[in-house]
Amino acid sequence: MIRDETSAVAYCQSLTADLPSLSSVSSAIRLSGGLVNYVFRISPVPAFAGQETLILKHYAPFLARHNEVAFSQARYHVEKEALKLVHGVLNGNSRVKVPRVFHEDDQRHVLIMEDAGSDVVSLLDAFKISCKKFDWDSDAVSRLADQISFLTKTLSGIVASELSPIFENAALWKILNEFVYPSLGPKAIESQVSELEKLVATCTPYLPPKPDDPSRCFVMGDLWPSSILIDPHSGNIWVIDWECARFADVTSDMSHLCANLWVMEHNPDVFQAGPLRTLQAKSFSVIFPSPAVFLSCLSLVTAHCTHS
Repeated sequence: MIRDETSAVAYCQSLTADLPSLSSVSSAIRLSGGLVNYVFRISPVPAFAGQETLILKHYAPFLARHNEVAFSQARYHVEKEALKLVHGVLNGNSRVKVPRVFHEDDQRHVLIMEDAGSDVVSLLDAFKISCKKFDWDSDAVSRLADQISFLTKTLSGIVASELSPIFENAALWKILNEFVYPSLGPKAIESQVSELEKLVATCTPYLPPKPDDPSRCFVMGDLWPSSILIDPHSGNIWVIDWECARFADVTSDMSHLCANLWVMEHNPDVFQAGPLRTLQAKSFSVIFPSPAVFLSCLSLVTAHCTHS
């Protein structure tokens, strides 16, 4: 079990036969935000495949932050296959990236993958008033909306295949719906529902038609502000944490993201409401869910941003 920095280093040093260049890792830093998995940044010396740092992710048979809650390790296989599938489809696109998988251990449920770097900022943090790394003018917001649109459109082109059973995610969605989402704590939004319904009604006439079989659209499954990392130097984005990937309604990812952005916008003491409003509008114009899907997402994610 890899639960701390010492065991992460020991694991790397045990890879002498398979990946001898990683056996020289002498330090590991556990990264914050690991509700579900144990995640570490490791530093191989010399650099591995041109990478000075890598990410080691261990999928334990329980929630990392709640060890008493058993959690199927099938999520390891979901993320492994999703990363390889999406990386291949993106085909080296520089605007939107997903981590490359360098090492997979099906027995111990460990992935070692590309690191987006220590300078990247999550979308959640990038829109905080306290963050000074970004100037969210109209051009910057438009670029971000285009990148997110590119991702969702690319994913929607992936059709079901022999990998489909891997992405059913039954055990993962059971634990998310029964434990993770409720544990975030409800936040009253009744006073804002009328405003939301007006927004949905305004956008609905412009919705693109849904495909005949929406279950065949590949979605990231957990597209919220902490899964999108922005490089402050290039403006490119990384999308991480793919263990919720599945075939679902074509609007699922944008529903989830826009619901989070809506919650952030309604916390103007913490987040930059103006740019967030612009990002939502540009995202809505690309693909927008039915009112029922959006409201359902909002009920699940309303605590994500304000309690992170």
